[in-house]
Amino acid sequence: MRLLNEPVAAEDLLQEVFLAAWQGAGRFRAEARVKTWLLRIAHHQAVSWLRRQRKALALDELAEAVADDGAEEALARTWHADEIRAALDRLTPNHRAVIELTFMHDLSYAEIAQIMDCPIGTVKSRMSYALRHLDRVLADNDIA
Repeated sequence: MRLLNEPVAAEDLLQEVFLAAWQGAGRFRAEARVKTWLLRIAHHQAVSWLRRQRKALALDELAEAVADDGAEEALARTWHADEIRAALDRLTPNHRAVIELTFMHDLSYAEIAQIMDCPIGTVKSRMSYALRHLDRVLADNDIA
């Protein structure tokens, strides 16, 4: 089972994105920035890839943290990171994508709407739902 945080799986997905971009280059109409067009392709490829894979939890980081010096602090950091990651994993791909595109890629709602091929209002409602869900899950786990 391969996860996107594994380099080999990420490279495979990146290759699929580049192939899709290469094959779709003739259809690029320059109505959006190239970055937005490529992120839209990447989003669709990632969602398709995730649908084909079964999800699995990896505890490698936890084992590494315990083995390191300062294991208690590392364990607490890893536990919080794992809880946040688990909360994100419980979101639908569309809700998680809105969070990641906003906070990790610093995109506007208009750019996200283009990438996800949906109205800006849908992006806003997905963001609202995702943030409420994350807040509830993290509060239940005494993280927020």
